[in-house]
Amino acid sequence: MDPEPPPRPKRRPATSWQEVLRDAGPYMGLGMQVGLGLVFFVGLGYLLDRWLGTLPWFMLAGGLVGMVAVFIYLIRASQAMGRRSEAERRPDGGDAPPPR
Repeated sequence: MDPEPPPRPKRRPATSWQEVLRDAGPYMGLGMQVGLGLVFFVGLGYLLDRWLGTLPWFMLAGGLVGMVAVFIYLIRASQAMGRRSEAERRPDGGDAPPPR
């Protein structure tokens, strides 16, 4: 006979829409913040180009600065969400530092 497959880890079911939205909240605004951050820097570059008559150089530089800023923000947000997730999984509720 084949051995029985290992059981799947049980996920606790969401009890309400409020709980689901609370859990998804940090991820919902992330896309808007990324998009607006990039648009802000490109727009700022475009305005400088129009003012100085150097189109498209500042707009391209603004796009590059915007991408770097977005990547830094995504890395920081990812690290913070990972720490929060690890703290929720710890049996002590995340009060004690993780073991080394």
